[in-house]
Amino acid sequence: MEKSNIILKLINFQFNDSYNYIYKDQGKPINLKSIYLDFMNKGMSIGDIKKINFIHLAKRVDDLELDLKCSNGKNSIVHIYSKNEDIKKEILNKIFTMIPKSEHNVKQTITISTKLNNLPIEDDEEIIENPSEEKIQSINLKIIETFKEKDFVNLLKICVEKPHLLKAVKSYISHGDVISKPDLENININTSQINYTKSLEFLKLLITDMNININIDDTIKILIYFNGHLNLSMRYIFNNYDIEQNYGVPNIVKEI
Repeated sequence: MEKSNIILKLINFQFNDSYNYIYKDQGKPINLKSIYLDFMNKGMSIGDIKKINFIHLAKRVDDLELDLKCSNGKNSIVHIYSKNEDIKKEILNKIFTMIPKSEHNVKQTITISTKLNNLPIEDDEEIIENPSEEKIQSINLKIIETFKEKDFVNLLKICVEKPHLLKAVKSYISHGDVISKPDLENININTSQINYTKSLEFLKLLITDMNININIDDTIKILIYFNGHLNLSMRYIFNNYDIEQNYGVPNIVKEI
């Protein structure tokens, strides 16, 4: 059987791979029992460990002997969390010690742009123990409404089928508001001898496909300011110009 590492991801910190807690495949089963023993060796009590939720393949793991490794050689992801604040502190201070203390009490957010609201990364409210029938009905209605949104379904498919694209997207929307800001008024298009025709045509298609509210002059000036660098130009545009709703499927790849 191919090697398969077990990667523990702590809810609220799961999007930073440097905060993963990894069990290397040593040819032996890696199960909840071995994880319990490891946590105990690091100073957690068995009582506290039993109050931690381990989520694997969208299900809570209760079988202590179940081997969590994948048979196809891919790494196996296990999300963990606890609603108990004291146990959360224990997990951070004794297990996920790679997470800086300065971040322990910070509610993590993904900043889409300076013009859009922050999206909080919160514990999944659906993952609760012994929910009432009323709570289940409420959660189910919320899920049904969520899946009516086509963008959500498309995003979910991307997460499952092409997770590497999420990191690429994050690179465009996470830090675009901290790069240097061009003084567009003092950039003269007419006197510029710099030619970025191919890059400009790409940006024009992108802007049209995504309904970005930016005029052609600003687009050219931004491209000139960043010396034709598409990556920096796109980051600046995404974070400083509005993206209209109901944009279609991009045609960029087909037309370039």
